[in-house]
Amino acid sequence: MGVWEDLGKSVLQGVVKGIDDYQKQKSLQQQHNQSQNFGGGRRSIQNAAENGDLDAIRDLTIQYYQQGDYQQAARWGRKGATVNDATCLYFLGEIAFAQEDFKSAENFWTRNVNINGDSLSATCLGNLYLNAEVFDTAEYFFGLALRSDNSNSEAALGLALCMMNMESDDFEQIKQLLQLASRSEIYSTRDAAQQLLQQFREAENARNSQQNNGGCFVTTAVCESLGKPDDCEELTAFRKFRDGWLTAQPDGKNLIAEYYAVAPKIVDRINRLADAAQIYENIREKYLEPCLNFIKRGENLSCKKLYIKMVHDLKSRYL
Repeated sequence: MGVWEDLGKSVLQGVVKGIDDYQKQKSLQQQHNQSQNFGGGRRSIQNAAENGDLDAIRDLTIQYYQQGDYQQAARWGRKGATVNDATCLYFLGEIAFAQEDFKSAENFWTRNVNINGDSLSATCLGNLYLNAEVFDTAEYFFGLALRSDNSNSEAALGLALCMMNMESDDFEQIKQLLQLASRSEIYSTRDAAQQLLQQFREAENARNSQQNNGGCFVTTAVCESLGKPDDCEELTAFRKFRDGWLTAQPDGKNLIAEYYAVAPKIVDRINRLADAAQIYENIREKYLEPCLNFIKRGENLSCKKLYIKMVHDLKSRYL
């Protein structure tokens, strides 16, 4: 997941829960006024439904679903589904999902998307695949949901998270999606989006700082600890490696962005320790000197692998 790895499963689970809450809340809100059309109570609603009144069929489906009576909700939902009613198909999917019949849920929602272009059902399918970490399929359905409803903040967050997991380098689109998601009415979704945006900004600030001073953070700290100048052999070689070969790799930009996000924090933690000088010497011996030798021999892939291990090891120990 590159620069987004630190948020891990907690964000993914928060997103999934937020999308699920959103689906239920929005659909129930959309249908709330329909139940007001039947002032005579459930008997009059049922009579109207028996006579094929689609509003009454929807209303009974929703009422029984809210009460947890899935058998009755499904009975009326299936009646509405005979004419491919979007609300009934959506809730049939919800009922199947609640009963852990995920294949039936997928089928109802897919049918609703294909026939009615239903944004909520597309979001459900995105959520289903996001939960299973099938990110390319989840990305497709979240994209459909957003094309049907460009204010769907939960689909926006789901799409952004898919792009991050698939290591997209379209940072501008990811940022726009996160900004939309951060305005969600669902707390868990809004909180997850705001956390991701904060990490996104930290990565941007670190990149800007690097552009201003050309620093390599950990390498710079090590060289300073050894009394070496800013244009020493190590810093010059690593900057050339970073800005040239590594940047050109498919995952290079994400690796660099992750490094910019975490390296200043690592250096700050080390600098607070009494044995900082010894720590920097160990980093030089274990990581930087072998990396420099790899670069000199043109073994760039070996340097990259050791670079990734260094970042992982230092994050694990100091963050």
